[in-house]
Amino acid sequence: MPAAVLAGIFELYFPFLISMFSAEVAGMKKFRIIHHYDIGIELFEEICFNPYPEDQANLENLEHLKTRDEFENIDDGRYIRSRARVTAVANLPAAVRVFVKPEMLGWIEEAVFDKQQHFWEWNILPYHFREHITCRGRMALVPRDGGMTRVTEGYVDLRFPVLGDLMEIFVVDGLKKSLDHEYILFKDCIQRRLDRKNSCNK
Repeated sequence: MPAAVLAGIFELYFPFLISMFSAEVAGMKKFRIIHHYDIGIELFEEICFNPYPEDQANLENLEHLKTRDEFENIDDGRYIRSRARVTAVANLPAAVRVFVKPEMLGWIEEAVFDKQQHFWEWNILPYHFREHITCRGRMALVPRDGGMTRVTEGYVDLRFPVLGDLMEIFVVDGLKKSLDHEYILFKDCIQRRLDRKNSCNK
């Protein structure tokens, strides 16, 4: 699920990297993004952890997301711990492409899902500029009347000179757009799941 979190980050901050020239700035940008669903937590998790092949393909259509390769998944009964290699695509200006190569647009996504409390904790480990970038948070599934709410919250800390604070604002805006897009794609998966369940019950 956290794959959307940095889907647009590289397109947003790399144009600023070539203008670094003074001391780092302190601070971080916190975020809290809410999406409501008209299904229960059990069905939401069923789709997440046991997707139909077409669901998986659908969710991989996120803007800016090129590939997501999960190379570790450990279920100890209470927690599901996963790690994935993620690569992004970005429409970078020609001047930036001189400094930023396609292989630099990637990161390791670490996530732990708590089955009892129904939340993920995630952390992003960029391949490049790791000492300048921190992005981590939590995605919780909260029951409500008639369905559930997904609450995504965390922070982005980009420790780059001069423009770090401004870059964080752009990144969080990109994060919200990515999660909004994922929300639309996931609703298609929900409808497909419900249609098949209803068909089997006839």
